[in-house]
Amino acid sequence: MFKIPFEFDGNEAVNQYGPPLKYAIVIISPQLRQGTEYVPVVIASTKTRELRSFEHELGTDDGFDHETVVDGRWIFTISATKLIPSAYKFRLLKPQMKEIITTLCRSLAQSHNSY
Repeated sequence: MFKIPFEFDGNEAVNQYGPPLKYAIVIISPQLRQGTEYVPVVIASTKTRELRSFEHELGTDDGFDHETVVDGRWIFTISATKLIPSAYKFRLLKPQMKEIITTLCRSLAQSHNSY
């Protein structure tokens, strides 16, 4: 998990310090990531309300400083060059990653069923 400057297609407010820092959870293994130009990530944000069906909660037991939510509606691809060692925070364990992937799959199924 990395904490990096992240803009959502230019819609995010950028202040004099640049784009906001976001938690980017890489959803492929380091072995598969080697030599790739872009990597898939999901974004985690501070929990501010009740969870919705397309979200997964993480917290202090998972390494975060506070309750955090992963939004399963969006998978972003970012340049691998953004994943610099100084931005690395911690690695989520396999059970948490499985839950995030399950949330992504559930979210995709829900969006598919809405068409």
